Amino acid sequence: MYSTILVPTDGSVSARRAAEHAVDIAAKYGAAVEGLSVIDTSAETRFYSREGVEEFEERQREQAEHALDELVELAEEEGVPIETTIEKGTPDRVILEFAEDCGADLVLMGTHGLSKSGGLVLGSVTEKVVRESTVPTQVVRLTDVAVGTISDAVEAAREAAMDAGHDSVSVVRTHRSGHTWMVHVVGGDEREWTVNVDVESGETEIHPIEATQ
Repeated sequence: MYSTILVPTDGSVSARRAAEHAVDIAAKYGAAVEGLSVIDTSAETRFYSREGVEEFEERQREQAEHALDELVELAEEEGVPIETTIEKGTPDRVILEFAEDCGADLVLMGTHGLSKSGGLVLGSVTEKVVRESTVPTQVVRLTDVAVGTISDAVEAAREAAMDAGHDSVSVVRTHRSGHTWMVHVVGGDEREWTVNVDVESGETEIHPIEATQ
């Protein structure tokens, strides 16, 4: 269904959630991921001296490298092929052009990220990309995938079991059915439970598994 998924990221919480979702989709369909982070030069010359522009770009580059490193780690954990690129320019224009150039058949973005001053502005970038892109674009809201990956579900199940007083919890298997992750866990006393984790809310329910005679 998909062969190349473009994931623009700035390392924000929303962008990371979108990245996790993109890697899950890529793993499911055997697709590759193209990671893109953009150094925003659209307004920098109006606010900085020459030296200030250089410092600003260096900070953004460091942030971009960190964001892409996180994406690479996610992809490698799932065995998903990945290439990463850092570009300079106006974010929405760069994303739109890059989607065409890399042959993406899906762009997957978070709802918002961070501006140069730390404010939330990527929402406007996402809106422009969705409106103008000729490539199908999927927007991931944080509430869409509160527990969107297996690693999220495992972490939530471990925490729920530990909160219930069960130590040394091991995860046996995990699978998803509809809006629920079902995580089979075993405690240090060899008692077993199924922890149900709601995908959208992250709420958990623990159900003991009766031992068979």
